[in-house]
Amino acid sequence: STQQLVELIRNVGRKPIERDTLYHVVTDYSDIFFEDTKKPNNYKLPVVSNV
Repeated sequence: STQQLVELIRNVGRKPIERDTLYHVVTDYSDIFFEDTKKPNNYKLPVVSNV
């Protein structure tokens, strides 16, 4: 997701900036902070057994 990519870029000390094919700035994520999103819980799937 965008949030994960921005966090990875920040963690290596770089500025998270989205650019187009001509290297123009599309979105500068330097000052944008995402809300903490809760990761989805894992659910057990039903198991069908052949009887």
